[in-house]
Amino acid sequence: MDLLMRGTGPAPERSPERRSAHRPARARWAALALALLAATASATAEDPGLETRVKAAYVYNFLTFVEREKPEPEPEGAPVRVCVLGDEALLAQLKGLSGRPVRGRPLVVLAGPEAGPLPSCHLLVIGRSEAARFPEILRTVSGTSVLTVSDIPRFSRRGGMIGFLTEGGRVRIEVNPDAAAAAGLRMSAKLLEVARVVAEEVR
Repeated sequence: MDLLMRGTGPAPERSPERRSAHRPARARWAALALALLAATASATAEDPGLETRVKAAYVYNFLTFVEREKPEPEPEGAPVRVCVLGDEALLAQLKGLSGRPVRGRPLVVLAGPEAGPLPSCHLLVIGRSEAARFPEILRTVSGTSVLTVSDIPRFSRRGGMIGFLTEGGRVRIEVNPDAAAAAGLRMSAKLLEVARVVAEEVR
């Protein structure tokens, strides 16, 4: 499975035997990571700090479980950019993950103004405080491969790709594969297994 955004440097050549052995191992680790994440997300979210940590863990894993259909050229080793608008708590939690590897590339977490042009982000978190203008934000990244994530109510049913919601004190996710596909992104089957799949509402 490819990364949501990946560099274009040549990969080291592996023998067919090593490639075939590597893929199942990587798939097992990916499945395990998502299974553990799903278990964590089932913990009570009554503690706001815990809820924020769960969301941050999800965001980090989304970078692995969503991929571009046609990866665009980027410098080898270029950072994976996560941009956050209007959610200071989640921003602080994600900042703690800065520098962590995402398929061999460093993670960079940026806030609002410092993020620069939003289409240059790989993943964009839109905080609930931005609810009034989130349609405008989505229009800004329309036609790009930016993965959009938010806890704005019914986000994934209103044009977003991945939405957080809390039910019975538990953090859940809703995904809109059609919105992702329109942006040239594909959600892995493992992600779809732990998410509620929805379609955009007809207006």
